Amino acid sequence: MKNKGLFFTFFTASSIAIRLFAGKASDKYGRVPLLKISTALMAVSMFMIAISHTQFMLLLSSLIYGVALGINSPVVTAWTIDLGQPEHRGRALATMYIALEAGIGLGAYFSAKIYNNNARLFELTFYVMAAVTLLATIYLLFVQGDRGWKQSLRTAVEKSDHKKEAAFADKSQPANNYNGGQW
Repeated sequence: MKNKGLFFTFFTASSIAIRLFAGKASDKYGRVPLLKISTALMAVSMFMIAISHTQFMLLLSSLIYGVALGINSPVVTAWTIDLGQPEHRGRALATMYIALEAGIGLGAYFSAKIYNNNARLFELTFYVMAAVTLLATIYLLFVQGDRGWKQSLRTAVEKSDHKKEAAFADKSQPANNYNGGQW
């Protein structure tokens, strides 16, 4: 491929486009079901990158990878908030982002070790990454099971009920919650 920027253009465009729908879908269908889809798509896309020998196949795998990451990002963040205690949500998000950065760093390190500046090992690098992602998919399918679905659904219902209660709150109170000189 002469213009390598096309790969990243397809990835970025598909990732941004799917994010417009992924957050709402995770509220409606649950976090874990969408994570199952996104990790499976991610594994497929990495496998496709490994076997790509045409520009079309590489761009298609980039598009699928963008969709997978575009679903994964907002859903993992929402799931972290759902599972964290309300008073520790900041700590939960910080831990998630630290784990994300550690994963990026370790992924880059191990990919470089596998690739070892040898073009013949390029495919192997993506096969290994696809296998690791497939392990995450298997975990979500068989170990995590329905626990995530029930927790996410319960949280979505509780949030919905809270919004309804707030909408029907006593309208005699000031909207800005001004309370005798204290906000």
